[in-house]
Amino acid sequence: MSYYNQPPYGQGAGAASSNLQFYPSSYSNVSGHTTPSQASYGGYGTANTAPAYPGYGAGSSGGFGGGPGIQGVSGRMGESGGLRTGWLAAFGTEGYEGEPGLMEYSDVITFFHEYGHLIHGIMKGNTKWATGDLENDFIEAPSQMFEEWPRDPAVLKTFARHYKTNEPIPVELAEKAKAADKFGRALDVRTQMFYAAVSLDFYNRDPQGLDTDKLVAQLQTEYTPFQLVEGTHMQTAFGHLNGYSAIYYTYMWSLVIAKDMFTEFKKDGLLNPQVVTKYRDSVLGASGTKPAAEMVRDFLGRPYSFQAYADWLNAK
Repeated sequence: MSYYNQPPYGQGAGAASSNLQFYPSSYSNVSGHTTPSQASYGGYGTANTAPAYPGYGAGSSGGFGGGPGIQGVSGRMGESGGLRTGWLAAFGTEGYEGEPGLMEYSDVITFFHEYGHLIHGIMKGNTKWATGDLENDFIEAPSQMFEEWPRDPAVLKTFARHYKTNEPIPVELAEKAKAADKFGRALDVRTQMFYAAVSLDFYNRDPQGLDTDKLVAQLQTEYTPFQLVEGTHMQTAFGHLNGYSAIYYTYMWSLVIAKDMFTEFKKDGLLNPQVVTKYRDSVLGASGTKPAAEMVRDFLGRPYSFQAYADWLNAK
């Protein structure tokens, strides 16, 4: 991505003061993802390992392979020191000749989603040895909540600028983009339920003799108003069947929690440092040290509720 071409860790002015670095990339040198509006969050390293790009080095987990590690910076994480690090790969289209590659609105939403995972991964545990693992019902909540920031016109205009004039995005245009998010929302939710059912039903039965095409066709008819197009096999491109296996449902259940947590920011401002600090300490930093329901209760001051999700679904 031509916008972000900063030097790697340990190189260039001010490198030691920044833990977030961007690297140029193209589709050809990153395995796994080749389409626009797609991103992936990787694991974290410790000691003196920082994420390589493309790929990642020893000490990291998950994501893409290949590429040597890049020397990191020292810190409090790990037995021999070293900052907990992570990597995020987000891909968009390349620009025409002489033009930069630009991000569409959906690309920005995806980037913020994966960046939410990145922040969560770096901060979770808050102990020397904690891995920060937590319930699958919660794992997509911080990332989905962070999607709200680029949807907010006041936040979006702080960084979304015209690539020629450098003018911030007009508030009216940002408001229209936010309003357009409501279009087809119920259909989107039903589609997510269809994906969750595919995910579960592929794994809750004996795979011997399982006709996946027949099952997908049955579930699509049950959960959506559309029939499966004959000769297509959507399950072969459903990447979450690997890794997430039967728990794709977590996206919708985590969204219930994300919408509820976001009510705190809606009350006091998306950039309010007091709310941000409370969220960092009670949710992100505490992840892996107690049940997620307790973390959410600590942040909200009450048990989580379905109401915020219901309001969102009804466009209130």
